[in-house]
Amino acid sequence: EVPASAVQKLVATLVQGDKDEVVFETQIRSAAGNSYPAEICMQYFDKESPPVVLAIVHDTSQRQQLDS
Repeated sequence: EVPASAVQKLVATLVQGDKDEVVFETQIRSAAGNSYPAEICMQYFDKESPPVVLAIVHDTSQRQQLDS
């Protein structure tokens, strides 16, 4: 799992304009308590009112099974 402090730093790089997109892999836990591998892609849209951070989560379970 990626610590919350690391995610905050990644978001800061977006908000400061250092990067257009941040992509990282981690383990996600669902509301039901199940854990699965995921890739998270984040972008910051500063021209929206209010500005928005968009995060898209891709379940990578099948990809990891194919790589094994």
